[in-house]
Amino acid sequence: MTEIGHSYIVVHSGKVLCQAGGVTRHRFEHLSALGLDITNVAHGAQLLGRHGDHDLFLLPILDSSHDLVGEVEGAAGSSWHWADLRELIAGYNEADYYTHARAVQYFHWLREHQYCGVCGGTTSISKSENALQCSACGKHWFPRIQPCIITLIHRGDQVLLAKHARYINNMYSCIAGFVESGE
Repeated sequence: MTEIGHSYIVVHSGKVLCQAGGVTRHRFEHLSALGLDITNVAHGAQLLGRHGDHDLFLLPILDSSHDLVGEVEGAAGSSWHWADLRELIAGYNEADYYTHARAVQYFHWLREHQYCGVCGGTTSISKSENALQCSACGKHWFPRIQPCIITLIHRGDQVLLAKHARYINNMYSCIAGFVESGE
């Protein structure tokens, strides 16, 4: 999975690795230049699909002591930073945002299922299906499906929208409950 033609979305602690200009799909050579040894973390890479003419992978950084985490967080004036989904929503179309939300959801799933809930053995990505498999008992763990409902309050041709205090731009949404990615 360390082929040069692939792209990677790197996620740590539910945040996406961003480069200046909102670039979040990174090529092997960009990550190598940053100091990330993909061969050490590629075993956890999860195929997200195709992007143009190449495969797009989630590259989860599950270990918070990983060199890349400290390097990005400690580099003052760096063009790299960790961005949460709320920061990314304004800059992406629906398909791009969905891809990033899916990457963050997969990250949470991989982080929360490192150990088997039946026997406590370690899990790894199955080679034959979209699942984690326990190394001890063989149990398969699949990503959760989390249905939710959203409604819109309306009267005639008017709708009720609200702006959350932490939104940095003029972004409005309907008033409703929701399920956060990975929740």
